[in-house]
Amino acid sequence: MALALLLWAPEPGAWTAPARAQDQPAQRPPGLVVLVEKTTSQGPYTFGLFHPRPDPVQPSLWSVQIWQEISDRVTVSSERLLCDPRTPMRVLRQGSSLELRYLNPGGAITPSNRLDHMLWWAICHPALAGRDPAGLAAEAQKLGYGGQLVERLEIVPTGR
Repeated sequence: MALALLLWAPEPGAWTAPARAQDQPAQRPPGLVVLVEKTTSQGPYTFGLFHPRPDPVQPSLWSVQIWQEISDRVTVSSERLLCDPRTPMRVLRQGSSLELRYLNPGGAITPSNRLDHMLWWAICHPALAGRDPAGLAAEAQKLGYGGQLVERLEIVPTGR
């Protein structure tokens, strides 16, 4: 499983839209699923996903476009999520490295892993998208996730 993830090369970097007037909203993509909308010290913040698609060879591996909008800036990036009950994870590019965020569906939800879990549930089990992941332990158990996996972060240099 991990080998397939390591061979994946997301679209280079993230795309950031040019600054726009404060009162002019960004043109959001069709099918955008908003997972977080809140007001921060920097202004309104929106986090969502669009265009999820399964890998043709490994159906438990999904690609998704991430939409982050804060105040006058929009960033779109590509990520991968693995929905396999043995190794649920979020994979994202950070500079010249890949971050492999191993998840524990049904386990403890903290401020540092909440967004990972929200995104993972929205892609891997869309019927539960938008629900608080802290309240999904029983659902996770029914789906084969025991809630006993160790959450961890692995950083893999890509050399580019």
